[in-house]
Amino acid sequence: MRNTKKGFTLVELIVVITILAILGTIAFISLGSYTADARNAKRLDGISKLATAIDNGTISGVSLLAYVTADTSNNADAVSVGGTGATLITNYQAGDVNGSALKVKEEQFQDPSSNDSYKIGVSTKAGGVYELAAKVEDGTNKKSVVKGNYDPRATTAKTTSTGSSTVKLANVADINFFKVGDDTTNGVISKISADGLTLTVAGTPAVTIALAATESDGLISSSSITDSSDGFVTNDSTTIFPY
Repeated sequence: MRNTKKGFTLVELIVVITILAILGTIAFISLGSYTADARNAKRLDGISKLATAIDNGTISGVSLLAYVTADTSNNADAVSVGGTGATLITNYQAGDVNGSALKVKEEQFQDPSSNDSYKIGVSTKAGGVYELAAKVEDGTNKKSVVKGNYDPRATTAKTTSTGSSTVKLANVADINFFKVGDDTTNGVISKISADGLTLTVAGTPAVTIALAATESDGLISSSSITDSSDGFVTNDSTTIFPY
C-alpha cells in the first residue's frame, strides 16, 4: 500500500522559518518601542505630579529650597534669576528631588530605568521659581524634558512713562514682567501695583527700568559644580545631566 502522507520540503521549511523570523523581529521592535513609550509616559507623569505637589506645598508656605536634597552636583556655578547674577547665590539650589519634604514616596518618582531621582532646581527670587527635569528615550538617544514655572526673561529693559522712585511702565503689554524682589539697574523692586504697571524701586529710572542681569536659560546644570561651563538643561535638549 502506497504511503500518501507528505512532509515539508526543505524549501518550504526555509520559507516558514524566514517568515517566523521576520514576524519575530517586527514583534521585538514593536515591543521595544512600546516599553520605551511606557517608560517615557511614567517619567512625564512623575514630574507632572511632583510639580503639582510643589505648587500645593508652596501655597501652604513651604520654602522651595526644602524640596531639594543637599546635593550640589547639579548646581550651576553661575546662575542669574530675578536680575541677580552671582556665584552660588544663597537663594538658589539644585540637585535631587527631596521626596520626604514633598510628602511623596521617593521610589514612585524615580527614573524607571535607573531608579535615580529626577532633578530639581529652585530659587526664591522672582516670586519663587522651580524646574524639574527627567531624561526621556528618543530612539537610541536620550533628551531632556523640563517642567516648572520658570520662564527666563530674555530681555531686561522696559520703557517707563515717569522718572521717580515710583514708575509706571509705558506699555500695558509689560504687565507682570517684573516681580517684587527683582534687582534692577535702579535698585530692588519693593512693590508692584495691583494692575501690574506701577513699580516702586529704590532709585530713579530716567527712561527705562531694567533687570540688573539677564536671566539664565535654566536652573539645572548638566555640569559638575567645579565646571565653569554650566550647560543648563532645557526642554528637548540633548544637554542632559548625569544619571
